[in-house]
Amino acid sequence: MKSREKIKEETLNELYKKRTSPKTLEIQNAKTAKITVELIHDCSTEGTYSNPERQEMKREQLHKRKPKRKARWEQSLIVPTPPIYKKKKGKLKILKLKKNKRLDI
Repeated sequence: MKSREKIKEETLNELYKKRTSPKTLEIQNAKTAKITVELIHDCSTEGTYSNPERQEMKREQLHKRKPKRKARWEQSLIVPTPPIYKKKKGKLKILKLKKNKRLDI
């Protein structure tokens, strides 16, 4: 058997549950498109991001205008390498730190 509080809670939840009227659903269905469009991808695109040479040219133009961006971009190419740890007397100690490597694009 359900307790009175559970029954009361379920009833209240049912009362406050949002319900959409059938008329609203009918209007929504009338507004939605019945036809689906299929996009055929053309491989010969002429965008900035599809052409690596153009992308590099755009980047260089930006770096000429904004040198801080160039510094930030060069910093993003540096990948931090984690230090090497070794366990000594039950404690982890740093054996040696490796230098950060730079990714060349």
